[in-house]
Amino acid sequence: MGSRSLMAESVARQVLENIRNGRKPSIRAIAIKSGYSVNSANVGVPQKTQSFQRIIQPYLAQLAKERDRVMKARAEKDLTKVPYSHLVEATDKDTKNIQLLSGRSTENTAVRFVVASELLAKHETLQNEIEDKSS
Repeated sequence: MGSRSLMAESVARQVLENIRNGRKPSIRAIAIKSGYSVNSANVGVPQKTQSFQRIIQPYLAQLAKERDRVMKARAEKDLTKVPYSHLVEATDKDTKNIQLLSGRSTENTAVRFVVASELLAKHETLQNEIEDKSS
């Protein structure tokens, strides 16, 4: 097993330990402390490894079951007894935690693509203007 696998396992174990102790884990900070570069930690490299996923999957399965239970309760509950917003918030948080720990995006990345394409177009326009002035 490579050092990256051991580092990813360490990150996963520390994340679960934080959760068990009632602390909100910062996967980024844990990854850096475990030996990942800042860039690797920022883009979620540890969460995308098989080693991390193997350790985190049992927790994710439990979390998915809980989310499903809340969604079912949301559909069946007498909303005069349980605030609807609490059920929606629980579902949302569980879904985001599942996405984060699975190494999937928790945001709409399509928006960034549009912005990136606009920046590229702007860059090309400026580059052409510079070349035209040089000629």
